[in-house]
Amino acid sequence: MVKPRENELQFSIAKDKLKYGFHSFRKLRTYLNTNNVYLNKNKMKKDLSKYIRLIGLLILAYLITRIDFKALLFQFKNINLYFLFAAIFMNFFLIFAKAIRWKAFLIQQNLSISAKSAFSIYLSSLYIGFITPGRLGEISKALYLKQKQVTTFYKGLSSAIMDRLLDLYFLILLGSVGVYYLSKGKGINLEFVFLFVIVLSLPIIILHPKVLNLLTRILFRKISPKKFKDKIRESVNEFIEGINQIINPVLLYGILLTVFSYSLFFFQCFLIAKSIGLQISYFDLALIMSIVNIITLIPISISGLGTREASMIFLFKLIGLPTEAAISFSLLIFFVFFICGGLMGFIAWWLNPVKIDFSKKEKAST
Repeated sequence: MVKPRENELQFSIAKDKLKYGFHSFRKLRTYLNTNNVYLNKNKMKKDLSKYIRLIGLLILAYLITRIDFKALLFQFKNINLYFLFAAIFMNFFLIFAKAIRWKAFLIQQNLSISAKSAFSIYLSSLYIGFITPGRLGEISKALYLKQKQVTTFYKGLSSAIMDRLLDLYFLILLGSVGVYYLSKGKGINLEFVFLFVIVLSLPIIILHPKVLNLLTRILFRKISPKKFKDKIRESVNEFIEGINQIINPVLLYGILLTVFSYSLFFFQCFLIAKSIGLQISYFDLALIMSIVNIITLIPISISGLGTREASMIFLFKLIGLPTEAAISFSLLIFFVFFICGGLMGFIAWWLNPVKIDFSKKEKAST
């Protein structure tokens, strides 16, 4: 029996996570081990990744032992449900704005999909991203497009990646401002201006068609097995073509929708803060949430639990807010966006699950 290459194996495992969840994923892993398919080196990395993600939960457990429970309970007992439910309700508008942005990218790729479908797929991808260790939500968007016969997987992936990159770019940009503002307070120095210009210009340089093509080719030569070079080259070409179709003046529309969607997100966070009586400005909270969202991308936790609370405590102290305020606010953030948002995503996924065929024919086509 010929062992498949690692890249094919990783993609197969990712698809299994999306369709069957963690219980079926264990069954697939047992099957692969039985047939000598699963690479031992990769298995060690996967097992190590599981233990690393427990770090965040350990941090959360430690922080809970250090707080004043009476003060924490007092904040939850006096919560303003009007503000909290308003923040939850705004999830629909937040996700719809992001879905419209993604739909605009698909239009630039000459792909047709309704706003309703884009909204449903985006909701489902959030749910999948929440429950999978690898945050496979972006991959699920491409799989949905392939399932609906809208486009190929790699071209669909290009729109999903570009959609995600805009979010990351905005967070890094605003987060860099937040780090400077919260650490030094007043004044602008030359070092900060230089760093800000680099952060601002880096994606512009990388996403230039010629630069993107060069970087992708270099990466392709480094990681592609010789046996699959021709097949992978075709997929890489589809991905690059999809990215290049999006990079045009219409990208400005996507940037504006990104600013709008994050303005909504920060306002939701502001409502959550008001629901427990926190005295904090919209501007300060926007900077803090940008930094926190970047930190929670570090893969040492499950859905940011632990790392979110620790970073929130540190940043809240910089503006004079107590530990209990940071913990209660962070837990409400988790409830509004991960629990309530995840429930919305689950309903969308349950109504229209992504279907993946694990037959030999399907594996060959991927």
